[in-house]
Amino acid sequence: MSDLNQLDQVLAGGGAKSAFTAESPVGTSVTGTVKEATVRQVTDYVTGKPKTWDDGRPQMNVVITLQTEDRDPAISDDTGERRVFIKTWGVWKEALNQAIKAAGGTKASDVLVPGATFTATFTGTKPSSMGSPMKVYEYEIQPAAAAGVDAALDTTPATPAAPATAPAATPAAGGGNADQVKQLIAVGLGDEQIAAATGLDLTTVQAIRNVAA
Repeated sequence: MSDLNQLDQVLAGGGAKSAFTAESPVGTSVTGTVKEATVRQVTDYVTGKPKTWDDGRPQMNVVITLQTEDRDPAISDDTGERRVFIKTWGVWKEALNQAIKAAGGTKASDVLVPGATFTATFTGTKPSSMGSPMKVYEYEIQPAAAAGVDAALDTTPATPAAPATAPAATPAAGGGNADQVKQLIAVGLGDEQIAAATGLDLTTVQAIRNVAA
């Protein structure tokens, strides 16, 4: 087995594929819904042993498991799960902390939770005192609540308002629109916001809210 294949296997940990490999080109990006975020000790891909610092402290990775739309045609049972491995020191720790703050969190557990949308992008390399260049990544987190609003807004295409001569729509008509309105009500949007997002008449939105109450 080549070193690169061994690295891929170790990073995958026998489960989800690693989102990035030693051969991933600059610009490679992965986006998915967070299924799990854990911390585990880094494994030396040559020896297979857990890595430690000189003083004996373990070197740790943040391991984020994502559900993505990606599929590898060479793997018949590829479910789209991908793992992102983030070192807990140096530029990698700094990049993750920046993403957490940008998402409105003060610590990882505020925003890096199941249901959040996470994006990792391989942006380039920097010189390293260790000899080979270090790979640099950028991260973006969309909190679970915001992702839910976006999903609701994208449920169905906006429907143009009916002509003035047509009778007003009722909650019983256009079941798709009614369902969309109910979803937006559930995430806390106001009637005017919902009307603008769906293209429905404000009176119709209010009628659907009254029925759903």
